[in-house]
Parts: sequence; structure tokens; C-alpha cells
Amino acid sequence: MLTINSLKPCLKVNNNLSLSNYSREIYSLIKRLYIQILKRPTILITSMVQPLLWLILFGALFKEVNISSQYIDIPKIQYIYFLNPGIIIFTTFTGALNAGLPTIFDREFGFLNRLLISPMKSYYSFFISNIFFTTLISIIQSITILIFIYCQQNTAYSLQQDLMIFIIITLLTIIVSHLSTSLAFLLPGHIEFLGFTLLVNLPSLFASTALAPIALMPKWLQILVCINPMTYAIEVARNIMIQHTLQLNMKIIETDYISIHLHESIFLFTLFNLTNIVISKYIIQYKYQ
Repeated sequence: MLTINSLKPCLKVNNNLSLSNYSREIYSLIKRLYIQILKRPTILITSMVQPLLWLILFGALFKEVNISSQYIDIPKIQYIYFLNPGIIIFTTFTGALNAGLPTIFDREFGFLNRLLISPMKSYYSFFISNIFFTTLISIIQSITILIFIYCQQNTAYSLQQDLMIFIIITLLTIIVSHLSTSLAFLLPGHIEFLGFTLLVNLPSLFASTALAPIALMPKWLQILVCINPMTYAIEVARNIMIQHTLQLNMKIIETDYISIHLHESIFLFTLFNLTNIVISKYIIQYKYQ
């Protein structure tokens, strides 16, 4: 016999976040992003051709220029060798900065609303899928650039060195992709988002050591360079690609204001990532929960 107590609604929804359900959500979202790439392959092709143009044009322009870096035990190196790591990391940074673009188009076309009313276990799957997709695309771009460098300069790196470069690329991609996806949930539309990326992209390149060593920069620019996370990734990749060594006590940044070693830069990367995770979860809870 039914009673009044048995007809009471359940006020607390049982939302058991099992690993299999979580991974299934992430896989489905990633698969959707790859289907978009397969239908529009020109996006991937142009993203790989652009850094090669940077290397070809800048390499030809400064072919006879030799440059020195205070953190590399080689008095003078050709500028193209100095430039290569900067282009690889800048390509990664640019791709990660646009990671939130699919999300913001989903908002405008109404597809995000369909996802939000679906029985998802966690809305944080949006971030994980975007980051995983962007990281894999960045690694594909980096492999293309490294193959071009191998063919152009007849140099090759060991598997361990390539692996360390990909780890640095992954850490930087996670940081920037988190910020980009968070902005995709906060900004009104894609016009504002594209305006932000245009405002940040090239200034971040010049406010780093991608094109010139920090010793040649004025004091005020050195402060911006030390704040830029792209600088640390560039210097680590540069030491790997030029000196073929990597030590935790190696100094990668030194100015009149600050001196940073490799293990400190890894700590800063980890701190940036943890901070981004907390901020992105708060944004999801604030906007949609």
C-alpha cells in the first residue's frame, strides 16, 4: 500500500562519478572535435604551414647572423638554431590560445545547451576534452617542425630529448588551454574572443625570448619576459636542442631582478596548472551548476 512518505521526491540526485562514465564523456567530446578537423582539414594544414614559413623567412633573413645566449655554453650560434625552439613553443602557444574557440561557437550555435541538459556526470569534461585535443594537435605540429629541422639542418635529437620537448609542450598547452576555455565560457561571443587572442598573441611572442635573448632587452621588457610562461618553455627547449643536455640546477633566466633555475620553472608550471584547475572548476560551478 502506498503511503505519503513513499511518494516523497528524492531531493538529492545520486551522481556517482565513476571513471568509466567520465572517460566515456571525454572520449565522446574528443571524437566530436576530431570529426570537425576531418571535415575541415585546412585548419590543421594551415596551422602546420605557418610555423614553417616563420622558420624559412626568418632563417633566410638572419642566415648570416650569429647570436650568443648567456645560458648556453657556446660563444656564438647561428640565429636559425636560436630561433627553432622559439617557433616550436610559439606554435604551441598559438594553438592553445585558440582552444576555447570550439566551445564559444557551441555556445553561439546552441549546441552547448544540448550538452548541458544531457545526463553528463561532470561539466569539467569540456576542459579535459579541449585540453587533450589541443595537446595532441600541438604535438603533431611540433613533430612536423622537428622533421623540417632535421631535413634542413641535418641534425637529430635522441628519443629522450624529443620526449622532454613534448613534456614541456604539454605543460604549456595545459596552462594556456585552461585559460582559453575559461574565457570561452565568460566572454559574450567569438568577436570578443578573437579580439582577445589578437591582443595577446603577438605581444606574448615579443615579450619572450623566442626572437632575442633577454640580455638584449630593456629592463621593463625583462620584467614582462619573466612573467610570461612561454619564456620558461622556450629556454628549456633551447637548452635541449642546442646543448643536448638538461639539468635541474641549470639556470634558464637571470636578470637584475630575478634568477630562475630549471627546477623552479617546473614548480611554476605546476603551480600555474593547479591554479587554472581551481579557477576553471569555479567558473563551471558559477555558470552552469
